[in-house]
Amino acid sequence: MANKKNMPWIKLWKKSDKNALYFSEPFDKWHAWQDLLLLADQSGTVKTSLRWLKKRWNWTSVRQVVKHLETLSGTGQIAVSGTPSGTVITIVKWGKYQWQQGKSGTAKKGKSETVSGTEEDTSLLRSSTGPSLSPAPTTKDIDDFDITKGEFDD
Repeated sequence: MANKKNMPWIKLWKKSDKNALYFSEPFDKWHAWQDLLLLADQSGTVKTSLRWLKKRWNWTSVRQVVKHLETLSGTGQIAVSGTPSGTVITIVKWGKYQWQQGKSGTAKKGKSETVSGTEEDTSLLRSSTGPSLSPAPTTKDIDDFDITKGEFDD
């Protein structure tokens, strides 16, 4: 069995939010933080609105979102700025959450291997109504992902 120090990372698919369980309950603070990590673009930025996050996380008020973002900002995890077109959340030390797989199959520090978002991925951030909270489509896409290869099975 490998030592935990040798396994500091897991891969989490950016489209994990397509799993039916992802939106099955209101988010707690930990899952809201993870969601921000999944929503971030390759530079660690999330362009959104507070109302959209409230709806996405199934929280009862925008004030809850503001308080949570203030907490994350106070601990140095994010930086928040308001713009005329919405809220910009920057993940501080974004590179810390990225990894590059070495030839030995172990994670190593280095530049992240990111893929540019698609129009479908970024359209949710521009939406004023947010995503549908109805049950997600089948989890077949997630089941078809081969984590050992880092790609989808054919």
